[in-house]
Amino acid sequence: MTARRRLVYAARAALLMAGGAWCCNLYEGRTLELFNDQVDSGTECRDERDCSRERGYCARGTCVECLVDGDCDRGKPACVGNVCVECRSASDCASGQGCNDVLSVCALACDTESGCVGQPASRCSSELDVCVECLSDDDCREPREPACDRGGVCAECTDDFYCPTDRPSCKLATRTCVECVESSQCGDGRVCDARDARCVECTSDADCAAGTCDVERRRCRLPCAGPQDCQSRKPICDASGLCVECAPDRPCTDPKRPACTPERQCVECQSDEHCTEPGRRACIIATQRCGECTRNEHCGADQRCDLVAARCVPAPLEPAPGPMPEPPAMNADAGIAPMPGPMPAPPAP
Repeated sequence: MTARRRLVYAARAALLMAGGAWCCNLYEGRTLELFNDQVDSGTECRDERDCSRERGYCARGTCVECLVDGDCDRGKPACVGNVCVECRSASDCASGQGCNDVLSVCALACDTESGCVGQPASRCSSELDVCVECLSDDDCREPREPACDRGGVCAECTDDFYCPTDRPSCKLATRTCVECVESSQCGDGRVCDARDARCVECTSDADCAAGTCDVERRRCRLPCAGPQDCQSRKPICDASGLCVECAPDRPCTDPKRPACTPERQCVECQSDEHCTEPGRRACIIATQRCGECTRNEHCGADQRCDLVAARCVPAPLEPAPGPMPEPPAMNADAGIAPMPGPMPAPPAP
């Protein structure tokens, strides 16, 4: 944690205790370090150490891009809604520009329509005092973006009215037409898959009247009674009624994928003992593939393992040890080493 952040924490803590207003937005989530009992165990983060570089701050249990303006860079200097944006006001924009405070972007300032002519944002918004792309749907000429959204920008949709029959729902978060945004919009007992906003048979076992959900394919599958109910890719019917690739008593038969995982899938390796080819004797657990090395012991005497590439690379040369320099003689009276001086002349013969 940087010194600047520690100072911010301390300042905000003092304000909260002095004003008795810790519930307000002054701390914007950084009080998670002061009031850890406020954090639910199911939250994304408890402090910044749980967050990625792109969303490096913890606010109310969620990793966000920023907490204060100082967390943003020059290109997007203002923190609005925990996101770094171009502007909060005209002072964040260049001369002659204003801030479109709906979109939080800088745009050419205007007070008459003529001030916007000759550019894509050719309409002057009297509400925002900046040039915008549209004031009404009539200004949106592109067939794929027929709707004029807030902030004066053309979008695919702002409600279901703009969407075609094969994608009848407007996903407001992205202003795009999709097959569904909730399961009630799907027929035939199907559910809406939030990942890609389409109707599928299932996303969990609870969606299937019988059997289990194949989460990868988003389809319900009935329990198998024997190998006759399974396909060649997963020929074994295990005790739970699932078709699998292998089992403890039925090892993998593909020599290129000899290892059976706890999920009953055949992979290239689960440990180094599955890797026997020269130059590929290390099992990279993250990918379940054989590679050149995962530690220095897999490499030659003059090599080391590059853990990022999982390859052996030349080891850096260490400087050869040399003789230690003699310490300078100490002056017993002063306790310091004597200063070097000219050598005394030899006595006359």
